[in-house]
Amino acid sequence: MTMRSSSAKPLTPLQHAILDFIWANENATADQVREAIKRNHPLKESSVRTLLSRLEASGYLTHTVQGKTFIYRAAAPRKQIAASAVRSITTWPSMVWDPILMRPPLS
Repeated sequence: MTMRSSSAKPLTPLQHAILDFIWANENATADQVREAIKRNHPLKESSVRTLLSRLEASGYLTHTVQGKTFIYRAAAPRKQIAASAVRSITTWPSMVWDPILMRPPLS
């Protein structure tokens, strides 16, 4: 799986909860996701659909259509997503390094 951007923002706890549910079940509809996360994240179905759409746009999910229902599945295995997150953390300092900050203070 390739993320849309190597500087993608880290996932929120809510996004993690959604992905965890989908990984555990291989695929899911928006309603199934909403039911699964409602105890800790009570959301309307439209909000869940928006979150799923954003996760798909970021490259975490894909979907197929059965009738009028979107069926979401993870775009990559959990381990691959974790490895990508670790890579982004370990390369972060080199992406923001600025030579000006490394200069000695002015007298």
